Order: sequence, then C-alpha cells, then structure tokens
Amino acid sequence: MEGWGDKPARLAQLVPELDGHGQVLFGELPRTKTDPNRIKAPYYDMDLREHDDSWFTVVSETEMEGPRRITEKSLKPLLSFHPFIVLGNAGSLELIRELGFRTFPGYFQEGYDRELDPAVRFEMVVDEVRRLCSLDEAKLKRMEEEVDDILVHNARWGLVEMPVVYRETVDRRLLDEILTVLGPEPIPPS
Repeated sequence: MEGWGDKPARLAQLVPELDGHGQVLFGELPRTKTDPNRIKAPYYDMDLREHDDSWFTVVSETEMEGPRRITEKSLKPLLSFHPFIVLGNAGSLELIRELGFRTFPGYFQEGYDRELDPAVRFEMVVDEVRRLCSLDEAKLKRMEEEVDDILVHNARWGLVEMPVVYRETVDRRLLDEILTVLGPEPIPPS
C-alpha cells in the first residue's frame, strides 16, 4: 500500500525506547497467578496472563483498509476486563460502541478511529501507544481503576447480555428473512 515504505525503519528506531521500559513479551507469558513478578492482580476469573502483566492491549485487527468491521481479536480484551486500542479499519471503535460495548475516551485518544488514511491512522495509534508507555505505573494503575466500570460493563455485556439480545432479535430477524425468501412452501426433506 502507498505510504508504508518508511514504517519498518521508523518503528525500528523505537526499539531502544521500548528496551528502556524493560522486557517486552509477545505471546505466552511464562508466569503463574502467584508469580511475584506480576505488575498487578489478575481480573476476575479469566486466565489471560498477558492481561495480568500489562495495562492495556493494542489489538492488531486483520486489516487497516477496507469496510468497517471487527473480528474476534477486538472481542478478547472486551470480554477479558482489559482496556484496549484497536489498530484496524476506520470506524472500528464506532462499530464496537454500536454493538453495545464501551470504549475509553478521556483515557485513550480515540481520534485515530475517524482517520480514513490507514498510514496516518497507524501513526496516530503508534503516537498514542508511545504516550501511554511514557506514563508512570502509578498513573496507569489509577487510569485502570477509573475505567473499572467500563471493563465490567464490557465483559458483562459480551458474555451475558449480548448473546441473549442477539438470539432474541438479530437471529430471529435473520430467520424471518430466510423464511421469507424460501416462501410458504414447506422445505422438502433431503
């Protein structure tokens, strides 16, 4: 895509700064719930060690150019009591809110979600991650405590309430539309 040629070199320049923050891990973390090296207590009953050892998630969605959509990747932090930023298509946060979830305006700068140019949106997300990483642990801890009601809402909505709403409304409408297309004729046995 146009506008991406300089990204790897620019991101490589950030590696020393990231190193200054300590160990950066991707994937499975080799820690247990009782490990004294954890930076905070785990939330509720989800065993997602990467969330126990971080203050927020950067969701890397499938694409950054195309129609407004999200995948299961964005649902993981929503259902796991974790603040998040979405590196995806323009309008991803808007869609998440339309689905009944809450995002973190006032804590995260979410203007990137309205940016149509994927390269510029990417830079905006990188800038926001850098800003958040420059905060001290006390500020990050306070921020997470202040968004606790949003975290609880998202998990409760996604795990308990949304499935019922969708089963009773969206699924029912879909079935009605399918039956309308098929018409009043009974479906022959196969």
